Amino acid sequence: MSDDDGQLERWREWARQWASWPGPPLPGHVPMTDDLLRQLIASRVQEAAAAIGDSKPATTTPAAPVGGSKPATAAAAVAATVTGTPEEHRARIDADPLAYDSFHALFSHYRGQDQLDAAFCVARALVFLKQASADETQLHRQFHRPEFRQVRQPLSEDMLRRQVFHPDEDLWLTGVFGMNAPAAAARWAKPLPSFARSRGRLDLAGDRSPVARMIKYVKEVLNVGEPDVYLMDDGAGVSVFNSQRDGRVHPALFVGREAVGDDLRPLAFALGRAMTELYLPHYMFVCVDRSLPNLKAVLRACRAMAGLDVGVPPDMEVLARELRARLPSRHPEQLRELFARIEAAGHQLDAEKWARGLEITAHRIGLILADDLGVAAQHIRGEREGFSFLTARDMVQELVRYSISEDYFTVRKSLGLAVA
Repeated sequence: MSDDDGQLERWREWARQWASWPGPPLPGHVPMTDDLLRQLIASRVQEAAAAIGDSKPATTTPAAPVGGSKPATAAAAVAATVTGTPEEHRARIDADPLAYDSFHALFSHYRGQDQLDAAFCVARALVFLKQASADETQLHRQFHRPEFRQVRQPLSEDMLRRQVFHPDEDLWLTGVFGMNAPAAAARWAKPLPSFARSRGRLDLAGDRSPVARMIKYVKEVLNVGEPDVYLMDDGAGVSVFNSQRDGRVHPALFVGREAVGDDLRPLAFALGRAMTELYLPHYMFVCVDRSLPNLKAVLRACRAMAGLDVGVPPDMEVLARELRARLPSRHPEQLRELFARIEAAGHQLDAEKWARGLEITAHRIGLILADDLGVAAQHIRGEREGFSFLTARDMVQELVRYSISEDYFTVRKSLGLAVA
């Protein structure tokens, strides 16, 4: 049998193993239909067949994708035959989360280039997806540390914007909301709920408990202001609330007691995700009760403040006046200049896209601080409270893709998390 014939048979063997291998579904996975899977694998068999002039069709009927070593072994065996740059493989994974051959090809690329931390990150993703080969599993076991690790320095503003913020988080709109967030916070600040008043604030300066130390640590890593902290008797959630105290805005952080355990990684993820909202532009979404219609209304009011929208509804005019009253006198002029630069660049502002990007960014920061995909996925599956732009499955897939990105590798190296 020629090398090309052997390649074709490996593809067919992979398809047969997909059809027969039993096992649990992927974390957060919604099974695809048989028709979609048949198209996916048959197309790859046909690609291999076309390369050697063999038109023999795939005869298997694949089952829903599952985890396990048999499919992973077959996929890893053909990874060497899959050509392409790392960017091309990531594009394939973006288009097809089941493109495990591209995961394996990325591992082989980074291992061959002695980029050990990148290879470890790809191996960790494959272990999480239950698709790791023996070599990938061995590398993961060698460097995986199942305990919380502190980073060695804060996340800089430049690194946040370049390597952490999701592309949907438009920096122009981040600027608009950042300029107006203090006014929005004052406009919509609320008294503390009774359940928080009855508990009293946590004294972060004097408290030496693990939760107090972790909150101070995350605050320093993200370089955000210190919130008022309240421990809740029930639940494992962590959330930010736009509260007022003594006539002034004091962002509050509610922490459920069940969020605090012996393993600090889940707490690091939860605090990282939530405290990202203390970043001033992100705090705008907290101020408007994380309501997309309210966020869009604020954007329109900002344009009215800048004198760009004529004939806005009366409620928009009222909101614009209320925000302007809480801002410096030169603010409308500065806002007008910002909108002029945005329009000169031909840029369209999309508040919904921005808010979706914010949500993904917050989860990215949680992953960076917890440094564990399994911990992140477990938290995501349990946090389904209130409105979310993404399903749990989609958010996990977002984090898997980010965890094998060059941006993520750069962040890990900067923060001292890289394995080598």
